[in-house]
Amino acid sequence: MKKNYSLMVLIALFAIANVSFAEQTVKLRVQVPDTTMVVYATGGFNNWSTSATPMTKVRDSLIFETDITVPDRVEDDYNFKFLAGPDWMFEQADPAADFTYGAVGFTGAVVNAFQRYYTPGIPPGDVKVNVMVPKTTTFRFMYQKPRVTLR
Repeated sequence: MKKNYSLMVLIALFAIANVSFAEQTVKLRVQVPDTTMVVYATGGFNNWSTSATPMTKVRDSLIFETDITVPDRVEDDYNFKFLAGPDWMFEQADPAADFTYGAVGFTGAVVNAFQRYYTPGIPPGDVKVNVMVPKTTTFRFMYQKPRVTLR
């Protein structure tokens, strides 16, 4: 009897180990402002990586798209966001606005603004400009510190 029980447990473990869930490929499309140069998709499908899923711009449009793989059956909400660069600093202007893929078929979205916009080849951050002024330059307007009278 003990051997039969052990055999049944072993068979059950193999059956569970061989179960695989079907997946499907879905095309994500998003319309973005015209100043957007690049778009990345992030969500459960890529473990919320900010740079793993770059999107491709559809020619002569404001649409970016990419294909992602999602489970065939989505039991809970499947959230994702769009970024205008490969970092969270380029998140949608409203960070609470997740897009939800709940039912099979949702593939479109619109983002009206991002917190920042990424320009490939230029590192994000503050820009420092050094200017050299020739000695012969004269200033017509001089800044004067306001006088404060205490009473």
